[in-house]
Amino acid sequence: MPTPNAGRNRAAAFCFGICAGSVLVASCVTANSPANVAGTSESSPDDIVVTERSKAEPPAWLSLSADAWQDGPSGYLYLAAKRQLLDLPMGLKETQLVGGVASRRAMGDQVTRQLLAAARAKGLSMPTPGVDSSRKLQRQAEAAAATLVKISDLYFEATDDRGLPPDDPKRHTFLVAVLFILPKDQYPQVFATLSHRLQGSSDALERQLAPVAKELSEVVPKVALPGG
Repeated sequence: MPTPNAGRNRAAAFCFGICAGSVLVASCVTANSPANVAGTSESSPDDIVVTERSKAEPPAWLSLSADAWQDGPSGYLYLAAKRQLLDLPMGLKETQLVGGVASRRAMGDQVTRQLLAAARAKGLSMPTPGVDSSRKLQRQAEAAAATLVKISDLYFEATDDRGLPPDDPKRHTFLVAVLFILPKDQYPQVFATLSHRLQGSSDALERQLAPVAKELSEVVPKVALPGG
């Protein structure tokens, strides 16, 4: 059984406090990673052996589709994951940083679409997604959600692809998965913050949308996240 090297120990220390209660576990389970992430091996799935896990069992949230906000029991969830990583400490940092940016951008897109739909329902003329004014509005929504999107959990595992030669650098790689959350009871705050930002905007369209965002902040708990 491979012994965790110094790099893996540093990685375990790096994620301590984020994945509270997790433990580094050595195992000999032959299986594909359950996360829905990009990246494949030319070897047979039976050749890929999980040699270490940061938790006793893979968390249930790994079954989520990656790179999209989804409705969870107590919050909206976003899974960011990378596999076939050669450096665990760097992979942990990169997945958290890239996932954080992507999750906030995706939430900004969801909020923008919901805001524009509410405005159109009131008979207001609104831009279509993708145009400059819509993209500017999305950046405002992304900023409004930035402080509310948090890391909820983190998981990593080491794999040994025994279908590859012993000296192949891709034989020993890592999967890193990060779960982001926006609690449902804080989702209305995104619209309240957005309304405040839009009120002070120099853009006439954004000022027009400020009261719509304010109204959504008061009724949105009864409204499902678009696409959720």
